[in-house]
Amino acid sequence: EHSSKSYKSTLAFIKIDEVLAKAIKETTVMPKPGNKNQSKFEKLILMSHKIEGIGTIKLTVGILRSNKDKVQYGLTALKPDQTIKEEKKKASQK
Repeated sequence: EHSSKSYKSTLAFIKIDEVLAKAIKETTVMPKPGNKNQSKFEKLILMSHKIEGIGTIKLTVGILRSNKDKVQYGLTALKPDQTIKEEKKKASQK
């Protein structure tokens, strides 16, 4: 539906198998209130994995309210100066 904002995010998707196998959990956050796309989730798990030549990849996994299944919600290549903690802090300020 949406094109990638960054070519590195497109490259990250090519490495999805590696990211899914090796990502480590960074934190768990609540869905943003009023965000229709996140409303079906009770929690979002933010994970990360570094890939040479691409950088840090953020994998967001949603836990469905209905049956507690875990679903990939997002895959993004972070900018070199970004961390998941900074992303979380920005989100909480909105």
